[in-house]
Amino acid sequence: MNRNERREFLKKTGILALGAAFLPDLLFAKSNPKSPNTKPGHTRDWEFGVVDLHSHSSQKIYLWTEHMWMHHLPTPGENIGEMQVDIHRLKRGNVRGIMATHYLPERCMKEDMQTLRWWLPAIKTAAPRLYSKIEKGSPANYRQLIGMMDDFEYQINHLQTKHCLLPEQKIKIARSFAEYKHIIEVEKKIAVAHAIEGAHALGRDLSFEQIKTNLDFLVSRGVCMMTLAHFFPNDVAFPVEGLSATDKKGLQLRWVYKPAVDNRPLTAIGVQVVDWMLENGMVVDLTHATPAIRTQVFTKNAQRGDKLRPLIFSHVGCQAVYDKYDGQHQITDPQTGSTHGRFHDFGYYNVTDDEIRLVHACKGVIGIIPENFWLTGGNTHMQCDGYKPKDFRKGIKYIVETMEHIHSVTGTYENIGIGSDFDGLADAPSDLFSHAQMGNLTEAMSDAGISDDNIKAIMHGNAMRVLENGWGKQVVVS
Repeated sequence: MNRNERREFLKKTGILALGAAFLPDLLFAKSNPKSPNTKPGHTRDWEFGVVDLHSHSSQKIYLWTEHMWMHHLPTPGENIGEMQVDIHRLKRGNVRGIMATHYLPERCMKEDMQTLRWWLPAIKTAAPRLYSKIEKGSPANYRQLIGMMDDFEYQINHLQTKHCLLPEQKIKIARSFAEYKHIIEVEKKIAVAHAIEGAHALGRDLSFEQIKTNLDFLVSRGVCMMTLAHFFPNDVAFPVEGLSATDKKGLQLRWVYKPAVDNRPLTAIGVQVVDWMLENGMVVDLTHATPAIRTQVFTKNAQRGDKLRPLIFSHVGCQAVYDKYDGQHQITDPQTGSTHGRFHDFGYYNVTDDEIRLVHACKGVIGIIPENFWLTGGNTHMQCDGYKPKDFRKGIKYIVETMEHIHSVTGTYENIGIGSDFDGLADAPSDLFSHAQMGNLTEAMSDAGISDDNIKAIMHGNAMRVLENGWGKQVVVS
């Protein structure tokens, strides 16, 4: 190859490299014409845009060693391998703040999920590092959690210092609400706060004093909220169904939530953990917890009087809306003879109207999840009688319907937020499977007659109020 040929080769290689860098964004913009960066939308021009109450930004980093600075092309559905949350998607959706929710895969997955059990020997042999990411089921869980947080913070710091990003693309960890607000409003960067899903991550078989030591350290690291329960029972709390019916079938998960026997309150240590969280300013996230636990925590919080804390459900639907759709597909229980919706017992995951009122009373927030199964009891995988999978390809109309139901109960939009669950085990619809599509949601909300001020409150204002009043020692009483 002579000099001219070599020069031409390098030129063409450079053009291809530039194309590879910008093609993902160009394709994404074309396929999502309503995203804020391609069409004037509600999120783009606000002082700050979306604050996501629940996204698993660290999940793919922890499991698959993905990178937030890379371009990813998520698709509708579960995105088990492809990362949904990266700096480019956050920028496109004008996301100004996220709760980076750290979830340590539970040991019961190895025991109760038959499909996973088949694959475990191969995973242990071929990918021992991945196998080690499942919780130890011991006090070592806490060290695993810290390792997950360290890996995530490394990537955020790398984005902050090493990558040539525009100022509005910068992203930064906050250790307190004051820092979180300053990062968004003054530094004009994306603020990140740590959150935890499932109290099993605190460690198993520990005394409360040992758990308290762990909690103290987590607060110093900036953890702002925690769900008490997740998919399986832990030392603090018992869960309801947390995986959709189709996911359970695919994974062959044997555990079933039976309300008559499984609607259990907090454990003795769980009571102490909740008391500590309310006093020290780690927001209690009631998602995944049993109705008995939810009632117990609402009661304990109300007893605090003028030290009331906001409580949240970070990523749920409404039971009334869920029952409306699920109730259209009736089955008869062969044991009791009673008739109910096909997936009635999965509905306990969602908030009741009474719980909506209790969230309103403590100035909390309900984050709506963009996953049709939890909103309606149906999704694109359903093949049972009466379901039309095509009806569940899109989900924004169900999200807006859920918002309107909460508004009908409380008379206000002050208790509604967004909890995307992106990069979790969530089956996202075709019109909202990435932060870059948040413009689709705000446009639909506007079309439904929700005012700009109320859209702003839903997209970020309500979440910021909860963080201000619930994160940290100081209790703000209005």
